[in-house]
Amino acid sequence: MRARGYFKTFSRYTYLMKLYFSPHTFHTIAKHIANFRWRLLLWSAALLSFFVIIQTQITSSTPDLLILVSLLILFSGLQALVIGAFIFFFLHLPSKNQARKEVNTNKQASYWLKFYQTIEWCEATLFFVLLPLPCLTFVYAVYVVL
Repeated sequence: MRARGYFKTFSRYTYLMKLYFSPHTFHTIAKHIANFRWRLLLWSAALLSFFVIIQTQITSSTPDLLILVSLLILFSGLQALVIGAFIFFFLHLPSKNQARKEVNTNKQASYWLKFYQTIEWCEATLFFVLLPLPCLTFVYAVYVVL
């Protein structure tokens, strides 16, 4: 009896883990922050341009504070770029459109629906890794510089 309860609890938590990182979850998040996509891309372009300008001024005798500020600008620009790309990738899911078409035509799950879902899961896996990467890289860069 006790083992069955354990497996029910385990399967419940496994189900929650699957929901945490899925294309549909990312689609919902992207819909909520879709208004910021162009601002994020503009901020990204401005910050990366500003980093290039600051980088020309840095020499071997530059204070550490200026180097840290330039790293912050660089990784802020990269983070804004990743979030902007995230919004563009997950704002519209092709599999939802394909599923609607198949429901309207009473067809079985087609090749295209499975193909779109596979691509969306690949994108979700990629962004699950990419979203925290600029922040983690910034922490590592600060650790190396100091």
